[in-house]
Amino acid sequence: MTDLGALAPGCRSAAFAINASGVVVGSSQTSPGGPYHAVIWQAGVITDLGVLPGNNSSTGVDINDAAQVVATSYTNTVNQTTDFRGFLWQDGVAVDLGSLGGGSTSPHAINNLGQVIGTSATLNGSHAFLWQAGSLVDLGTLGGNFSIPFEINGSGQVVGWASDSTGTTQSFVWQSGTMTSLPTLGGGSAHSRLYINGQGQVAGTSVTQTGIRHAALWTVLAAPPTFALTASAGDRGSISPSGSTTVTIGANQTYSISPNPYYHVADVVVDGASVGPVTSYTFNNVAANHTISASFVLVNIAISSPTAQSVWARGTDHTITWTYINDPGKVVKIELLAQGSVVDVINNGVSIGKNGSGSYKWHIPAKLSPGYYQIKVTSKPNAQYSDTSAEFAVPF
Repeated sequence: MTDLGALAPGCRSAAFAINASGVVVGSSQTSPGGPYHAVIWQAGVITDLGVLPGNNSSTGVDINDAAQVVATSYTNTVNQTTDFRGFLWQDGVAVDLGSLGGGSTSPHAINNLGQVIGTSATLNGSHAFLWQAGSLVDLGTLGGNFSIPFEINGSGQVVGWASDSTGTTQSFVWQSGTMTSLPTLGGGSAHSRLYINGQGQVAGTSVTQTGIRHAALWTVLAAPPTFALTASAGDRGSISPSGSTTVTIGANQTYSISPNPYYHVADVVVDGASVGPVTSYTFNNVAANHTISASFVLVNIAISSPTAQSVWARGTDHTITWTYINDPGKVVKIELLAQGSVVDVINNGVSIGKNGSGSYKWHIPAKLSPGYYQIKVTSKPNAQYSDTSAEFAVPF
């Protein structure tokens, strides 16, 4: 037998849950006679999980095999305990679970997918909730004003009680967005705690037609677990699909990243790590929540000479110059335009230059007809990056 200890000498502590690795969660006084804080015991070390801002007490409720802990934070005074709020703790970071609009929130359990169940006050009752990937979902009722969950399995199936439109409490299973009442053995509801395993088998108590309580086993077809993929894009481009996409376990999901004209993909970040300036990314065999975000950078070519004031005589040499931003491509094509149409290809492959600027010395043909012309510089590998000069004069 091992004494797990407390946060300080003379303090009381209690354990409430343990995961497959033997990591224990519970609560401990912070000082003799003082408030309790949620704690985790791991590898012989006790860690204070703290409280949410504005509270002075907390209690560890449950832990999964990834050492994610759910806890209740609250304010404890001499006369009452108030302001119940739930939080998820992992690796030193506490995330407030939020509420369903009525104030208090109390988590009950967490599964190995990081899905949390509990109860939260609404404007007209207390409802069961499911929290996953930062979103709090109201599981609803069977037509009444309250519901309470007991357990969640690895497939995201939830069992509990809920009231119907007559105010009668019934046992329920919730999966894939739908709450369904569990059948009875012919009598009324038994109001017993329910248990569910990974195969969707539910154990509890039901009343027979003769009014006798019997142990009962229900088998609920398990819905495959789903995960949330969250995609976002910065200014000057898009990602598709965007926002949150729900994906069934084992599925693949491809994202297309598209920059606006004159922009390139600067970087794509998946789950916090860069995968480079790709225009497509696929999550294969999805088995967890993921995030993907794209950023974009301006890419452009701008001609600096000739200008609208330029007069370039036939048979003389003049320098066409341009600047560029980032990487339009290594080679450009230079064309001569008259009245908006190409009349000559001056050079079909010139180096774009270096350090953001390029140039080309052009000998103006002696036989070129006098008039007004323009120069067009276009990236060879990326024709969307192009610029056309103002009109310049070629005199008699």
